[in-house]
Amino acid sequence: DSNFIYTDIDESATDYASKQAILPNLSYVTCPAESIPALAQTVKYERIIIFSSGSAQYVYPESIDTIFRQLSKIKNKKIDFILDEPGHNLSIDPFSFNGSFPSGHFSYTHNYQFYAEKYGFNINNWDLIQPYVPQKDFFPHHQGTVHLSGWFDIS
Repeated sequence: DSNFIYTDIDESATDYASKQAILPNLSYVTCPAESIPALAQTVKYERIIIFSSGSAQYVYPESIDTIFRQLSKIKNKKIDFILDEPGHNLSIDPFSFNGSFPSGHFSYTHNYQFYAEKYGFNINNWDLIQPYVPQKDFFPHHQGTVHLSGWFDIS
C-alpha cells in the first residue's frame, strides 16, 4: 500500500538509479529540493513521508526555509519529514544556531529544528550524534563532524 518516489536534482543520477532498482511502486523524478512540496501536494495519499539521508546538506539555506514553509501550507495531508544529515560543530552549536551555517564543499549545517518550529511542525526527534569522539583520535578532516537526526511532522 505504499508508493515511493526517488528524487535527485541531477538527471544522470536519476537515470542511473532508475536502472538499478525497478519496482512497481517506485518512480523517479528529477527535480530540485525546492520542488518536493509541490510533488508532495500532487500525490493522492493522505500520509507522506519525506526522507533525506545526506542530501539536504547541499540545499541552500533559503531553500530549506522555503521547503518547510511550503510543506506547512499543504492541507489534508500528514507529512513526516525525516532527516539524517552530516554537519559540523567546530564553530557553531547546530542546536542553538538559528538557521544554517556553511560547512564547506558546497554544504551547510542546517538547524532543521529551527526551520521546523518556525513553520509549526511537531518535533518528534532531534539528536546530535558525534561519531568521531574523542576528536583527537581521528583525521583532521573529521574534526567537528557530527550527524543531525530529526523527525518532524505536520498535519
